[in-house]
Amino acid sequence: MHVIIDARMIFGKVHGIARYLYQLLYVWAESSINHNITLLTNYPEVLDCVGLLKNFGHYKMKHRPFAPGEMHELPVVLKRLGGDLFHATSISVPFRKVIPTVITIHDLIPMHMGGIAHKIYCQTVLRQAVTYADAVIAPSEFTKNDVIKSFGCSPDKVYVTYEAAAPMYKDPPSWKQVKKKYRIEKPFLFYLGNPKPHKNVFGLIEIYKILRKIHKGRVDLVIGCSSTPELLYELLHNPYREEIRFSDYFNEGELETLYANASVFVFPSYFEGFGLPPLEAMKRGCPVVVSNRTSLPEVVGGAGLTVDPDDREKFAGAIKSIIEDSSLREKLSSLALEREKQFSWEKCARETMEIYEKARKKYD
Repeated sequence: MHVIIDARMIFGKVHGIARYLYQLLYVWAESSINHNITLLTNYPEVLDCVGLLKNFGHYKMKHRPFAPGEMHELPVVLKRLGGDLFHATSISVPFRKVIPTVITIHDLIPMHMGGIAHKIYCQTVLRQAVTYADAVIAPSEFTKNDVIKSFGCSPDKVYVTYEAAAPMYKDPPSWKQVKKKYRIEKPFLFYLGNPKPHKNVFGLIEIYKILRKIHKGRVDLVIGCSSTPELLYELLHNPYREEIRFSDYFNEGELETLYANASVFVFPSYFEGFGLPPLEAMKRGCPVVVSNRTSLPEVVGGAGLTVDPDDREKFAGAIKSIIEDSSLREKLSSLALEREKQFSWEKCARETMEIYEKARKKYD
């Protein structure tokens, strides 16, 4: 079978969908699969840099995801390449079906919390694509149910393939190096994400203010997300700004060190299709306090503390309890390590390939 995979989301800095693609492709590259894979990309040099062009074919696309021109280009390219199946790895999808198609819907945040243009796109283009798709992949039961409810599709065509934490980085920088570079002191809280409203970063900063009032002693806050003028203004006028460390990018080695040394990983998000950052923290034995919304309780299970993100006093209290109670911290660390073992990229890759084969069998 010749599978064409949309890999245009891999460009430079690693983010959620790119990380999903990296891990699937790395597993397939290291295993013996009886199928040919062609990657659609805007940046073949990036795929080459990360070692993916050694194992897979590629085709350079003119248009990036969601560019108007892709609606014409994608069908033409799929016909030209003669694939047996197309995997749309994001909600950037053709308006009409060209070949058997599998779509991964990581979340429906654009439809529920996006602007007018996002909602129109989801209600027209994505709804049409979900209707014609031979299978839809979701990263959680929450997202599966959201897709079924939002688009009215059959539950039989929506499959859950859980994602997983990235493998441990082999040679991370020392804590001393990271501490010096970012001027961090222990204990510290760690957040990793982006500044979009559903991530609730402003809520996190308010939670931190409450924590500083109820916890005796210094605790730093490390925020890993890109900056916005509003965020910078908030940090500039924050009474605890000297203890808040803000960076729009940490490399993989630095992330490993930060996860391993953080006292608590905090994630008060309002909406997640899966929620990789808490699982990444759990793999390193870092206790987590996360929102009790959407998919996060499903991912964390009983191995972390789940709290209403709008109850900021309670959220701050949960963080305080971990910082001040060493036995609770050790218990949550142990539970986190055990919980994380239930998620595997090898399993995700195997199940994804099985979905390809089921989708294609309908035409044999």
